Amino acid sequence: MHTIPDWTLRAPTRADAAEITRLIQSANLHVSGEPDFDANDLEAEWGLADFHLERHAFVAVRGDSIMAYANFRARRAHEDYDADYSIHPDRADETLERGLLNELERRARADMASAPAGARAMLHVHADDVESARIGLFAAAGFEPCRWFFRMGIDLAAPPATLTRPPAGIEIRPCRRGIDEPIFYDILRDAFLDHYRFWPLERNDWVKRHAGYDFYVPDLWQLAWHGDRPVGAACNLLYDDAGWVDELGVLKDWRGRKLGRALLDASFAAFWKHGQPHVRLGVDAENATGATKLYENAGMSVLRKYVLYRKEIGADD
Repeated sequence: MHTIPDWTLRAPTRADAAEITRLIQSANLHVSGEPDFDANDLEAEWGLADFHLERHAFVAVRGDSIMAYANFRARRAHEDYDADYSIHPDRADETLERGLLNELERRARADMASAPAGARAMLHVHADDVESARIGLFAAAGFEPCRWFFRMGIDLAAPPATLTRPPAGIEIRPCRRGIDEPIFYDILRDAFLDHYRFWPLERNDWVKRHAGYDFYVPDLWQLAWHGDRPVGAACNLLYDDAGWVDELGVLKDWRGRKLGRALLDASFAAFWKHGQPHVRLGVDAENATGATKLYENAGMSVLRKYVLYRKEIGADD
C-alpha cells in the first residue's frame, strides 16, 4: 500500500462503519450543508457481491481516529473505474488528499494486472463545482473534466394539486414487496441502456442495494403498467432529511407521452403522504432524453453541480 507521511493507511472493518459514516457526513456538510449519506448507504456499498473491504476501500488513521475514507470499484472490469474519497474537514490537507488519490490510482492499476497486455482503462473521480482545491488537484494529477451532473430538488408546500395523467391504458401502481422489485430492475436497466457509462449491477445486487435497507418503503416505488406489461418505473428512497428519486425511467417506445412526468408526480404525492416534503434527485446534465427539462417543468431546480473527471490508466503506467 502507498504510504502518506504521518498517516497510517489500513483496510476498514465492520466495526469502523459508524465512524466512517460520521466522517462522510461531516465532509458533505462542510461542502454543501447537507449530510447526503447515512449508515444504510455505506452498508449498501459494502454489501455488493463484488466489493471487498481489503481490496476496494481503505482509511487514513492518525492516533485512534479515522480521518479519511476512500474506495474504488470497477464499473466495467479493466475498462472503467470509479474512485472516491472523503476527508474530515478538520484534517483537510493537500498532502493527505494527494496521497489518497495516488493510492486509489495505484489500486485501479493493480486491478488491471490481469487485463490483456496493453489494455487501457478510464479512472473517474468527481467533485462539487465549488471544491476548487480538489479540482486543482485533479488537474495536477492528469485528470480532465468529461461530464457535468446536477443535484435537483423541490420543497413541496402541498401535495401535487393535480397529478399528471399517464397515457391512455397506463396504470401507475406502487410496488408489491417481494414481488415487483426484480421488475423494477428490468425496467430501469432497459430504460438506461443507452445512457452515459451505464453498466448495470447484477439483478440480486441491485435489489439488495435498493430494497434491503431502511430507506426502502415499498409504496414509494411507482410502477407503470400497460395491461400486464410494465413500461416505466420510479425507484424512490426515504431518508430523514429528504426523499430521493433514485432512478426514474421509461421504456423507449413510451417516451414523449408524459409518462415520466406522471411517475414523478406520483412520487411527489407518495413522499408527501409519508411526511417528506423535501425531494431530491441526481441527473446527467447532458441526458439525451430531456430529463433535466422534465424535472424543471415539475418545479425542481438545480441545487448543486458536480463535475466528473477522468484519466486514462494502464497496469504498467
